[in-house]
Amino acid sequence: FASHPLINNSHHCIHGRIVSLPVGNLLIFASSKNMSQDFKVQNNDLEIHNGAHIALDQALSDDIADILRVCFPEMIGLSTPNVLLEGIGFHDLKDTWWLLKKYRSSSRDSSNTLVGLITAVVYHNGLYLCNFCVSPDFQGRGMGLDILEDASLFAVQRNRANL
Repeated sequence: FASHPLINNSHHCIHGRIVSLPVGNLLIFASSKNMSQDFKVQNNDLEIHNGAHIALDQALSDDIADILRVCFPEMIGLSTPNVLLEGIGFHDLKDTWWLLKKYRSSSRDSSNTLVGLITAVVYHNGLYLCNFCVSPDFQGRGMGLDILEDASLFAVQRNRANL
């Protein structure tokens, strides 16, 4: 992975407010106040959000809950907060990272549709992964493999050797 185009060691810091670490196409935004981070790949097909951010963004929470309900029928009927909590088990939401795979139907379409995701929790020298899913309408197109590769790159970026 060290030679992958998304991995490099360059970084920039704006003291007091925002820390931005470019990792190839991957930009990491961290608030120095609470050090929660959100990541976005500039081509808009991947977003990585800390669970604390998801809890504050109702539209994003609803989108995530909707895809989890589609992929995990046992979550049908649960409210959005309960779907998110069910999906992370005993972990605190603030300790989770949500890798969201988005799809844009055309270059002229400005909106992206959430089509898959995986949740990661940092452990000692690795990441625990859960909630791996791709919407049935988008299965068979390699998006699941893309999500797993994104999770691998995220692990490398976080200096975690094991998934």
